[in-house]
Amino acid sequence: MRNDMDRRVADVLTALAKDLLAAEVTPAFFERVLDHAVSLVPNVQTASLVVRGADGFRFAAAVGFDLERVRDVRFSVDEVLANVGGDGRAVVIRRPGRRTVDALGPTRAALLRSSADVDRIRVSLAVPIVLAGEVTAAFRLDSYDDETAFDDDARALAEALAHHIGALLQRKQWQEASARTLRELRLQNELRGAVARGSDVDEVIRIAVEGTTRLLGGHLCSLFVIDGDHAVLRHHVGYDGAERRVPLGQGVTGRVARSGRAELVRDAASDPDFFAATPQPVRSLVSVPLVVDGTVSGVLNAESLEADLDETDLARLSAVAEHVAVALQRAELLGTLRASERRFRLLTEHMRDLVCLVGPDGRMTYVSPSSRDILGFEPEVLIGRDPRDYIEPEDLQLLDEAIRMPLIAGASVAPVTTRTRHRDGHTVYLETTAAPIDEGGPYVEGVVTVSRDVTERQDFEARLRRRALYDDLTGLANRTLLLDRLQHACERFRRDGGPRFAVLFVDLDRFKNVNDSLGHAAGDALLRAIAARFSSLVRAVDTVARLAGDEFCLLIEDVADRQAVLDAAERVQDALRSPFDVAGRELFISASVGIAVAEGREVDAEALLRDADIAMYRAKHDGSARHAVFDVGMRAEAVQRLELEHELHQALERDEVWLAYQPIVRLDDDRVETFEALLRWRHPRRGTLLPDEFVPIAEQTGLIQTLDHLALHGACAQLAAWRAAGALDARVSVNVSVAQAARGGLDERVLAALEAHGVPPTGLLIELTESALMDGLDVVVSELERLRRVGVRVQIDDFGTGYSSLGALGRLPIDALKIDRSFLVDVETSTSQQAIVTSIATLARTLGIVVVAEGVENAAQLAFVRSLGCPLVQGHVFADPSDPTALRAHGWLDPARLRGDGVDALG
Repeated sequence: MRNDMDRRVADVLTALAKDLLAAEVTPAFFERVLDHAVSLVPNVQTASLVVRGADGFRFAAAVGFDLERVRDVRFSVDEVLANVGGDGRAVVIRRPGRRTVDALGPTRAALLRSSADVDRIRVSLAVPIVLAGEVTAAFRLDSYDDETAFDDDARALAEALAHHIGALLQRKQWQEASARTLRELRLQNELRGAVARGSDVDEVIRIAVEGTTRLLGGHLCSLFVIDGDHAVLRHHVGYDGAERRVPLGQGVTGRVARSGRAELVRDAASDPDFFAATPQPVRSLVSVPLVVDGTVSGVLNAESLEADLDETDLARLSAVAEHVAVALQRAELLGTLRASERRFRLLTEHMRDLVCLVGPDGRMTYVSPSSRDILGFEPEVLIGRDPRDYIEPEDLQLLDEAIRMPLIAGASVAPVTTRTRHRDGHTVYLETTAAPIDEGGPYVEGVVTVSRDVTERQDFEARLRRRALYDDLTGLANRTLLLDRLQHACERFRRDGGPRFAVLFVDLDRFKNVNDSLGHAAGDALLRAIAARFSSLVRAVDTVARLAGDEFCLLIEDVADRQAVLDAAERVQDALRSPFDVAGRELFISASVGIAVAEGREVDAEALLRDADIAMYRAKHDGSARHAVFDVGMRAEAVQRLELEHELHQALERDEVWLAYQPIVRLDDDRVETFEALLRWRHPRRGTLLPDEFVPIAEQTGLIQTLDHLALHGACAQLAAWRAAGALDARVSVNVSVAQAARGGLDERVLAALEAHGVPPTGLLIELTESALMDGLDVVVSELERLRRVGVRVQIDDFGTGYSSLGALGRLPIDALKIDRSFLVDVETSTSQQAIVTSIATLARTLGIVVVAEGVENAAQLAFVRSLGCPLVQGHVFADPSDPTALRAHGWLDPARLRGDGVDALG
């Protein structure tokens, strides 16, 4: 059942992604969002979706009631956030009924009641859609059944759906922004092409107004030109069509014409000069002047029936207006060209574009002075030469077509872009339009060409194309290009049954420590070096991509069998075993690799990438520098991890996480040296969970800081309670996570906790793993030294499983180390385990460090560690972790059982 739901969720998200990539964000898309949400969540009677606009939130789609009746209802940002929150989590609202509806005000409440049976709603699930840290939309699912609707699974599904919808919308926004940029470039090209073709002014104005309408997405647009003391309408889209003359200074258009300053009017109704030119209610408008040589020659307007025009539209329209003004100027000047060559020459002398006259023999008879700036040649050098002499050979055919067609057929052609050699050798991109010179005789007298230097635009478009497909930092393929190539591989596999291919999802282990300790510049340098090594491993047919942060992906095509894929994973990990030289330091890094192999006819690009990601998390869970191959059971585990993460948030709110305490006993007199505080989760369905089952999830989600705070303050509070009850010699040890140690300020947090609960520093012992100490050695050492100076003891937990060097161990400010329990499992029979434990104990004694043997479960293990002279033991052989009440009941807190007499095995 769970797998079926997982497949449905994956299918829904894939369908939404395809919808969003295929079309604009329309009401139909929002309706599909609700349809999918209703199909996934049971017991839903009505559903609605509101989307944020310039004037607040409004309904965009609905299921179960009449959307048209409430389409004009507006909600403020505060109203929406009050119901859904702003942290991306779904909110269950019990029995909203009439009270919630009436809170909207009598008018909106009446509209809602006339559209749906809202008083029957018993429970609602409100789900915010967060984009760039801000709630941009929200959907709400309503049920008449208060008992069975919207359990934890439903909330998790709804949150996952909202998260992916937000990511898709963000991606769509980027695509639309790129499309707008391309539309701007096309409009500029149309204007220049119209000028080069010799189009009259009215044609240029028509292209400008209609192109502006497309650029801004279908708003009302108009263009006025200045005639004496009036602005005269020359072209429009969306108005009544009647010609109008507006006195300068009257209305917004006249005001802009007189002032020469662009204006954005967000609320047309509140502007005293605004007057409507259409029966439809205009809500916002942008008006910009057309300025030529410092003089206002016209006004370009865009009006919207919604309050959605903003500063971005003002800037876009201003940029278009500059090109329109120049285009109008050029159109008039090129019209003059037909009447007088003298006037033509005067014009071209002052144009920045390169203008040439080409005779019937294909040689230039006139070249404008702008050749100096564009090509580095004086005009006299070029006159009499064939333009072909300066064109790259690959582009000669384009230039031939541009010049020969006007000569032969007497017709203009579309602009062509060719590469031309500058005098100093570099390449210049010229966009050239050509028109025939027709003096009314039987033959075309020649061709006039107008060429613009578009090198910067070509570079910009190339960067846009590269940015859309490649990672800026490493130069590798990005997710978009990877998915495209992966999709092609899937299509070939489905069509032909081969060749087989595999996806390797690579996540660097502990990469965050590099950024935290050496800075992001060093982290970026390391990523570039890793990208270079990965690229050297693969063939030309394979793809290496950087997905995000420290995540890479390799698409390995045409693999013979599964072993070949495993060999590729080994090569990835081997490539990381040699150190990297970054900022004068040798850095070592490892990676966890997840593998998904294409199998079966139903292979899918997104599914393969997801499966490889899931397998990577399995490899990371099993330990660093490992790889794992995906199997279907991993997907169920991934869903379970997601559920556990959600439940952990709730557990912390409900105080389900608590501290158990296990005594650490001195072997010489069986007294308690200290009690280790151990986190436990009292799960409502799965019983008591140990830290191994939920701490890794907390580390991935940032909840580890909350757990660290709970453990430190909980242990100090319990210690204060024991001391107040007479157990003055009690002492507690607390584990500190890698994240807690890495973020700095550990000493301040420990001392603050001691002060808050009124316990002395000598009552607390801090336990850190080897990795916590070694990852940020210099910072952690100074903080631990400060704690030891005031009496806090420090010990290394799970010693032997990390990577600390003997030299570093001697410099660490520690009082004790714990031999990891894994070394004691078979110590009574394994000579190798005995040798390891003996070596650790000997090393510790040599360095003056107390040894604690943890995980001692039976008499044989106890006898062995006693023979080594280990002073302190922890494990089942003495006591299991228990709550404080059970400890007291078994006598562990009796003063006679505590260390007493000032004797301290830890020094």
